[in-house]
Amino acid sequence: MNKIKKDEKQILANNLAYYRKNAKMTQLDLATHFNYSDKAISKWEKGESAPSIFVLRSLAEFYGITVDDFFNETPKKPFFNKARKHILITILSMVLVYLVVTILFVLLTSVFDVIQYKEYFFTWYLWILGIPICSILGIVFSSIWGNKILTSIAISVLVWSTTVCVYLPLQIIVKAPNMYLLFFIPVPLQVMVILWYFLKKPIFKKRVKNTPNALDNNDVDSNLEH
Repeated sequence: MNKIKKDEKQILANNLAYYRKNAKMTQLDLATHFNYSDKAISKWEKGESAPSIFVLRSLAEFYGITVDDFFNETPKKPFFNKARKHILITILSMVLVYLVVTILFVLLTSVFDVIQYKEYFFTWYLWILGIPICSILGIVFSSIWGNKILTSIAISVLVWSTTVCVYLPLQIIVKAPNMYLLFFIPVPLQVMVILWYFLKKPIFKKRVKNTPNALDNNDVDSNLEH
């Protein structure tokens, strides 16, 4: 990439911050997604350094814009960036789960002329079972796309919804005593999820170099005009 002029450097810095905020991401979120540190992101947005052309291409693809958009004085608001697309795909997959649940519910309730209490409970129980299934989908998608916030939320929902799914049949059908004690089990798991979320840097951090998705310091300083 050619050397960046001083005025273009400031425009680039402003736009890098603008598109990141528009994607509802923190500097740490973006750095984690691209396997680098939030300090590098901060330097870009302050105009102290600049990303390489490979990184700009990756960022442009991620935000749903072109590389030239980073150098426009008036940035455009992406209508459909990649982060938003990921969220919509996740929601769509969850809706499909509940579409299957709805079909099963209608079939089961229409088959029986007289629905006994236990049968009635298990038809409605399908709606509750859909929650942990949706949570698993959320964990899978958010892990693939590197969204730590959504992953944490999905794990928390999975932990508590699974507990509810175990508690209800035991309490209503089996009527086992003191089943409320089951809800003590998710508490330490929830604490572990919270601690994992606030663990900003992994113990063993893998640095990826010389790839379009790697944010290499060697590419950063070479793009500046001093």
